[in-house]
Amino acid sequence: MPRKHLCSTNDGKAGQTWTFISNNLILRNCLRCLKRFLRNPWKKALISLHWWFKSCTMTTEQNKAVITRFNKEVIEGKDLSIMDEIFNPDFINRTVRPGFSPGPEGMSRFLTDVLWKAFSEIHVDIHSQVAEGDMVSTRKTIGGKHIGNFAGIPASGKPVKLRIMDMVRLKEGKYAEHWSVMDMHDVIKQISG
Repeated sequence: MPRKHLCSTNDGKAGQTWTFISNNLILRNCLRCLKRFLRNPWKKALISLHWWFKSCTMTTEQNKAVITRFNKEVIEGKDLSIMDEIFNPDFINRTVRPGFSPGPEGMSRFLTDVLWKAFSEIHVDIHSQVAEGDMVSTRKTIGGKHIGNFAGIPASGKPVKLRIMDMVRLKEGKYAEHWSVMDMHDVIKQISG
């Protein structure tokens, strides 16, 4: 059974309402903050507690919401203006396509130069999400009309569904790492068949 431990105050004041988290990794860091708080109660400690509290309180449901927001607002809604809100500056795409950087700018470029040029009427259907700690796995389908070159195949005008499994690690509520698997054989079959 996980131990529950003291993490932070909800209102930033010492001795008020305390939040309990059961995660051993966070426990070590929070105890460091608590010791600092006991030595210097009104300066650095409150700042440290605030930041640890922020990182401790991202629930699996909040993490899933970040993934859903990226899929709906960025991929489907074509809104790159929120990329800074969703992606950590140190983000690494572990399954980056050749010719693209593994950082946030590579993800943006893939969307603008490949996905959005190859497909119109894009919609994202999230079928299921499983979250544990800071990891979220998503099974989704990106659908659209094939209007441009994709995987070396010229526009066919056909409706296409990209079936994808994503795994994302979040850090402080933002994408930190990304892995993705897409059934390219099925995509090529839909386009050329």
